[in-house]
Amino acid sequence: MTVSIWYRREGAAPEVVDRFNSREEAGRMATEYGMAFATLYGQHRYGKDKVWAGRKDEEPKEDRR
Repeated sequence: MTVSIWYRREGAAPEVVDRFNSREEAGRMATEYGMAFATLYGQHRYGKDKVWAGRKDEEPKEDRR
């Protein structure tokens, strides 16, 4: 099973930034990409841009803290 990591910049369409063979590895790497794109709680893009692992339609509606 291939799991994609998605990134949506504020006001733009989501794009795939990476793909992994396991959900666990994709989840871990989504956090790493969140740090890199400054979308984690306390960072300057938090609440504006989003990073998530899964399908395109699984985009989180609200940011989790």
